Amino acid sequence: MSVKKSGKLNFMSDDLDESNFLKISPKNKKVQKRQRIEAQEEGNSTANNITAYKKKKNIENKEIGSEPRQKLVNVMNDQILTRCEEMEVDHKAETDKLGEELEEDMRKLQENLVSKIKRNEWENLQKTFFQAMRNNF
Repeated sequence: MSVKKSGKLNFMSDDLDESNFLKISPKNKKVQKRQRIEAQEEGNSTANNITAYKKKKNIENKEIGSEPRQKLVNVMNDQILTRCEEMEVDHKAETDKLGEELEEDMRKLQENLVSKIKRNEWENLQKTFFQAMRNNF
């Protein structure tokens, strides 16, 4: 058992350094706590400064960024209006073209109808004329 104890003591003595022992001393802990509090207070003030800076920068970015965004919105709005106007012009052109084609088709149909009626009347006239000639001669 004595060997085991000496082994434990050797193990502990290797791990412990005087420098580590002094750092853990109670006097240094109190100083460190105070330093931590001061560091936290300084950290809070710097954190507040950082958050204030970020907020200010964010506001500036929004102000600066709002102008290009507004310009982009205006450009997009103009494009939409231009496209709607182009669509209206195209629609009107197509409607006019279809109207002209319809009028031309109607004119052709009327001409066809008139020519058929004339042809039928002419054929009927020829038939009656030939019948009248046959009957008279």
